[in-house]
Amino acid sequence: MKTYISLLFVLIFLTGCPFSINTRVETVVDRTYTPKECPTFTMEMGITGSKYNGDYSDFMVITPMDSLITSLERNKMVRNTFNDSVIESNKPYIVKGQPTTSNYRIVKKTVFIDRECSKYTYTPEITVKKLIPSFKTEPDTTYVVIPLDNLILNLEKHKLAKKRFNKSIDVINGVKK
Repeated sequence: MKTYISLLFVLIFLTGCPFSINTRVETVVDRTYTPKECPTFTMEMGITGSKYNGDYSDFMVITPMDSLITSLERNKMVRNTFNDSVIESNKPYIVKGQPTTSNYRIVKKTVFIDRECSKYTYTPEITVKKLIPSFKTEPDTTYVVIPLDNLILNLEKHKLAKKRFNKSIDVINGVKK
């Protein structure tokens, strides 16, 4: 009998207790790194004009259509690229915890990250000439006539929107003047 009891103690010592008194619960931390959210620049230019036919007033400017479309498309492309990079950088980064046992619980932890927001600096380049009575058209070129007040109004709106946006970025970034 002593042999059986001593053999049982040796087996328990080598293999561990056959039943567990305290179950060990592993804590796994899922970290969400959330950056300070930066705004996007949404101002769209709405320059309207019409095809040149030859009879327009002195308060109009003229430009080749290809040049105008290229300038507006470049402005749109730069704005979209800027906004896409801001939207992508605003997304939180999640690091999942890896459990090492089958008995675990998950705790979610949010970490806020301070970061600098970027300013919108692109300035559209729209080249126009004043429409004068002696204007001669070049062959194979389509011209667009734009009322001068419409052009100036849209460029000023864009400039003011950019200035207001960049001023709000300075406030977000905490820049002191």
